Amino acid sequence: MGIVYFLPVLAAWSYFPHIRPICAGTILSWFSLSGIGYAEMAIKTLNPNNEKSPILIKSGLSTEKYFPPDSSQVAAIPSLLTYYAIITVVLSFIGIPFIRWNYAPEQKKKNPVLD
Repeated sequence: MGIVYFLPVLAAWSYFPHIRPICAGTILSWFSLSGIGYAEMAIKTLNPNNEKSPILIKSGLSTEKYFPPDSSQVAAIPSLLTYYAIITVVLSFIGIPFIRWNYAPEQKKKNPVLD
């Protein structure tokens, strides 16, 4: 999780070197909120009617709940993965223009993030 979090922070720091704490805090906040959003999307896609799982398996101190393989919840998994893939592609295309290539093979440049 640290690599996934820190790479956008480094990119934001290179664009906004004077407000590094605000950049890091904003990215951490959206990183946390995205997990909540993806969980809500999964619930609405897989189990929109809030049905109870009929298969209960005792596992140690807890009870695990499962849906049968022929249920509508299991059949909705490919569509959920498709939604996730579409969101990832859209966000990638939004982010690609913001990539800043800082390569200069003929001379060594200082890295503004580490300075």
